[in-house]
Amino acid sequence: MSDGNRIHSEILTLTIMRIQYQIQLLNELAESLKRKQENITHLEWIYDRMKNVHNENENYDYMIKFREIIDDLKN
Repeated sequence: MSDGNRIHSEILTLTIMRIQYQIQLLNELAESLKRKQENITHLEWIYDRMKNVHNENENYDYMIKFREIIDDLKN
């Protein structure tokens, strides 16, 4: 194998490794975002249950704070 071919092969190998690493990072980010969305959905369910089933007043300070936490997590 000539030096030019060897260098080209090494560059190609490093490029493939970099792409594989970026794909791994994207998969981890996607999983993290999925967990975050599931947590938000669950917190919203709890909030709605407290408000609609247990008749908690949404103007109480802890309910306002709960809503603020949920809204903050969405951003």
